[in-house]
Amino acid sequence: MSVYVPTPTLFLKTDNKKGSDKKPLWIRFPRINGKEVKFSFGKRGKAFRFSEEEWDNENKRPYDTELAIIIDNEFSRIKKAVNKAVINEEEITIDLLRKIVENENVDESRNASFYHFFNKYLVMQEKKGSMSEGTFKSYMTTLRALKSFREEIKVR
Repeated sequence: MSVYVPTPTLFLKTDNKKGSDKKPLWIRFPRINGKEVKFSFGKRGKAFRFSEEEWDNENKRPYDTELAIIIDNEFSRIKKAVNKAVINEEEITIDLLRKIVENENVDESRNASFYHFFNKYLVMQEKKGSMSEGTFKSYMTTLRALKSFREEIKVR
């Protein structure tokens, strides 16, 4: 079974009409539910800006080595976060991708599995010793019954 991992690309936004020859750098992901997914690439809404002479369109990076390293590091962080979301079986949404690009703390509870939280709760209660063995066994039986009823229950 192959897993779909959305692969981002960088591009200069060419429809910018602010009077400057420098264009903002954007990041684009494959479409989600028919919607184009693209965001400004930079810190806190301040997109990197490049002229055609400063940007290597073939390699999708600036010619300036120092800027290329900064952009490569940020681009790698984004790809790593997307891969982590896929590994954790989070639903890849436009909102999740926006938070990853903007480097916001992603609220994992919005896409997390109920079973993950339930297991966490059981482990915590067991460590504290505040749950009897009978209650623990009863909860595990409930968990198995839920899993047989439905493979995954997402918390939204």
